[in-house]
Amino acid sequence: MRILPTIPATVASVKTFTTRTFIATFKTHRASDLRSGFADTLNFIIASQDDRVLKLRSDGSQVFAFVTESNPVCPPVAYDRIFVADNLYLYCLQRDGTLLWKASIDNYALGITADGSKVAVSIESVSLSVVRYDGILLFTLTDPYPLGATSEDFSYFIGISAGSRVLCHIDNDGNILWKATTKIGAEEDHISPTLAHTRIFTPAPVCHDASNGKIIWDASGALPEPSCSQCAALASEKLFITNDGGDLYRISVKGNVEMHADLLISPPDTDASAADFIYGFGYGIFKFSFELEQIWRYVCNTYDRSSFALPPPSQTAHRDVVVVPANEGLLVIDKGGSLLWSHANANLTHPAIY
Repeated sequence: MRILPTIPATVASVKTFTTRTFIATFKTHRASDLRSGFADTLNFIIASQDDRVLKLRSDGSQVFAFVTESNPVCPPVAYDRIFVADNLYLYCLQRDGTLLWKASIDNYALGITADGSKVAVSIESVSLSVVRYDGILLFTLTDPYPLGATSEDFSYFIGISAGSRVLCHIDNDGNILWKATTKIGAEEDHISPTLAHTRIFTPAPVCHDASNGKIIWDASGALPEPSCSQCAALASEKLFITNDGGDLYRISVKGNVEMHADLLISPPDTDASAADFIYGFGYGIFKFSFELEQIWRYVCNTYDRSSFALPPPSQTAHRDVVVVPANEGLLVIDKGGSLLWSHANANLTHPAIY
């Protein structure tokens, strides 16, 4: 195991968090999906518990528990290796949980992206740093500093530059190709752009041309309350938006609001498959058709995140199951809405399926 030098940064800040909770972050590494489609196979689940990361088999049995120096606040990522980050280090683990190396970071990690040869870590109020799988730093970008994970291809992220919210496009060496002023909705942490073909969306929602950053449309004024999350269903070319009022909207890729459902619950979140359904979170988990008709609801006490001013949860899903951390434990629910199994520990947060 090697401890690497601190990832360079020009800004450092100190924050105290009692905890940070997430429902789940959907993560798939099929290049054609670009964050929009369910994982092909359910191999294992990674989830955080206070100052440790657990790897669970698909039946819920534990593979390992890796202890971190502090509480991870963004979902771990597995792509050949497993990457975990807290406010002190980015950790690189083998599949069996053995630590290969760790690199110092100056603040909480807001997002991690990996592609099999390099990993990007977005450090709160500090920088975007990209590191090779052997731990060698490739580059660090401090302006703009990121507000969340990059797109799956590492080339786009949402950040802050000179006090403005920008969408940034970079090349493989960290050079800025362009940056464009954008809008991001109600939340300013843990937000990422959604890339769909030649367009890229920010959560306001605003649609940009992926080649030059020009705004194609801005639908932020079409929602009665600020948006707080988004997802794209590429096959049907629909964008799903939730707002602070607990409403779920379907928007066309041309920026037209087509329909909405008043859920009368705390803000849910969505992630869409390339099929015909999405999930939403509020008081429990909901499965909706693309017509926003409720297919089923599983009632559970998902974590209350309001006191931490966090973004809404997003989901991790396999084509046949969805995983939800709740007060009663980590729940694995099948596509019909029935509980398959639960992990008794009620403090497992932001799981990811691989």
